[in-house]
Amino acid sequence: MRIMVVDDDSDLRDVLSYILRRKGHNVVTAPDGEVALAMVRESPPDLVVLDVSMPKLDGLETCKRLRESYGIPIIMLTVQGGEADIVRSLELGADDHLSKPFNHQELVARVEALLRRAYGPGRQGLMPAQPIVESGGIRIDPGRHEVCQDGAVLNITPLEFKLLYYLMRNESQVLSPSIILENVWGYNNDYDDEVVKVNVSRLRHRLEEEPGRPRLIHTVSGVGYSFRPPQT
Repeated sequence: MRIMVVDDDSDLRDVLSYILRRKGHNVVTAPDGEVALAMVRESPPDLVVLDVSMPKLDGLETCKRLRESYGIPIIMLTVQGGEADIVRSLELGADDHLSKPFNHQELVARVEALLRRAYGPGRQGLMPAQPIVESGGIRIDPGRHEVCQDGAVLNITPLEFKLLYYLMRNESQVLSPSIILENVWGYNNDYDDEVVKVNVSRLRHRLEEEPGRPRLIHTVSGVGYSFRPPQT
């Protein structure tokens, strides 16, 4: 897979490039957001590892511009303790995050999990051979990678697709953030509940007429989330 590492720290770029190449990936690098966007326009990668703090064009703005035109999976590198940056990056469409300093092998694990989630085995589709699910006016077709609500096709990211599919396949069950992380993100980290929370919020804004008063995806305080449409 072709992975782009975007960071103004040349030493870190070199280290991450070496590690990812050892795993068999083709790696390209950029020192800032402006260079990264130009490179993506010329040849989009399969995944971007993107630092938040960079000169010229920071990672948050770069993430926003990428997400406006591309569905490329994005992992954000944030400063430890920078909760605002983490939440903002997820709101802008990042798929995952890691706080600096981080274990390099954890980054590799996150990259591999995100690639599997986005492309599936052999890049043959996100979730091949999975059944169509319909409930609450929503029809989700894994074979066509399509979500329709009341007959209208929704513009949805691969991550939102898999999260919604998992919730709908387990309709009426209350799913904890850790269970969702394990089955949707491909890892389980109790410190990443915020990732689930932000992405559930993004789904609500796509699906609900009043996201603050959801009718489809409910929060069970202190427990988790449940897809539970109104009974007709």
